[in-house]
Amino acid sequence: MKLTFLNQLLKPPVFEDQELNQRAKLLHQTLVLGILLSFTVFFASLIAFPDLKFGNSLVGGILLIQLISFPLLQRGFVRQVNIFVAVSIWIVFFIAMFYSNGIHSPVVLGQFLVVTLAILFMGWRVGVIFTLLTVLGQLVVTIMGIQDRLPQRILPDSLPFRWIFQTAYLILNAFVVNQIRTSLEKSLKEARQDEQRYHALFESTTDIVLLLDLNLIILEANQRAKDLLDYPDDQIIGLKLERLVGQHGYQDMRVKCARLLAGEAIPFYEQTFITRTGQEVAVEVSSALVYDSAGTPLTVQSIGRDITNRKQLEDHLRASLAEMATLSRTDVLTGLLNRRAIVEFGELELARSLRDGDSLSFILLDIDLLKDINDSFGHQAGDAALAYLAKKLDKWKRPYDRVGRWGGDEFLVILPGTNLDQAKDVAERLRSHTNESLANLPHGAQHSVRISMGVASLSTQHSANISLDTMLAQADQALYTAKRQGRDRVCAFES
Repeated sequence: MKLTFLNQLLKPPVFEDQELNQRAKLLHQTLVLGILLSFTVFFASLIAFPDLKFGNSLVGGILLIQLISFPLLQRGFVRQVNIFVAVSIWIVFFIAMFYSNGIHSPVVLGQFLVVTLAILFMGWRVGVIFTLLTVLGQLVVTIMGIQDRLPQRILPDSLPFRWIFQTAYLILNAFVVNQIRTSLEKSLKEARQDEQRYHALFESTTDIVLLLDLNLIILEANQRAKDLLDYPDDQIIGLKLERLVGQHGYQDMRVKCARLLAGEAIPFYEQTFITRTGQEVAVEVSSALVYDSAGTPLTVQSIGRDITNRKQLEDHLRASLAEMATLSRTDVLTGLLNRRAIVEFGELELARSLRDGDSLSFILLDIDLLKDINDSFGHQAGDAALAYLAKKLDKWKRPYDRVGRWGGDEFLVILPGTNLDQAKDVAERLRSHTNESLANLPHGAQHSVRISMGVASLSTQHSANISLDTMLAQADQALYTAKRQGRDRVCAFES
């Protein structure tokens, strides 16, 4: 049980914070060595100077201070232990200096060692405070010594006494210096390893990596960035980012940099880079600030991935989808709107006209005697006749009219803002232009194309609940009348 307690006492404390853990470990090792030296000096002093009660008490006080510090250190009070040990031992040495020949006393070396430990464990600011206190304390002792006002010397000034103290200081000082050297070598080794790992990652990644200062000047670029942007060697280093992203991209990056400095996280964004030869490269970029150990922003790190191929695929996909959307609304033979598309337009125009009180007319037409063309010249000739009529209708319609293939040899023309009389005039012009020339059929044949047309208009209706089906039924009825009256004519539905 006692051995277990001793092992726990001598075992250095472990903390999650690596820096705190390193400081605690170094302090623990220093305390262990200090206790061993204090024990040695204490017993050597007892043997050599058994009547030196005051001196032995001082050494015992130093030993007691270090022993008290152990359990405090185990509980995680690293900074408090640093302060307690440094202040306590410094005070003991200062008192000892009064009773041991002033600044000629060997305990002055102990004060120097305390200053060194204060800088090592608590930083240069605390070290400056201890230095000033030591200088002022020794100045006071010097003045008192000159004025012969120092207390009666209690501690001996013999050579053995000096040798014992100086040897202890030398061993402890050698240990501290060695620990500093070891810690420095370890830090340098870790720094080199970190640099090697970073360099390996920096150069091996397939992404481009740019390191910029806060003025967006390129400080460093990996090989992937140099290859992608076509900048050999280190020609890219020192360039202003504007050279790589253009004026607009540069201004946008300045805004992003300001947002980063304000503490805002920037999501992935797309940026067009310009190569040395002027080619554009699409890159998906992530930017973040790089800070020093004090939390001060040093640089901007931008990591990007070439997405040129992906963008080309996306553009191709969008074009394909647009083409598919067009094809889904287009009649393959005539190139006009198909039935679904012309119905959608008709529904929208009818709803708008009923809401706004505008006129709206429909023309339903078909080719007269198309069966005779098919029978005489073949179905390819019938298709040519349909294509001829579609071309005529699309050419001579008004810009705001819509023409679509209704089915078979029937076509539907929608005339927004057009009353019945105006629609009849439009229909007559379309019929006249169709009759002006002959349709070119396969194998050099030609044939006239005659059409019959039925017109229905919303302006003749008085019901707000009229439907598209009703309007088309009326146009179909008028078309039937035109057929019955001899074809090649325009007839209007009269309510």
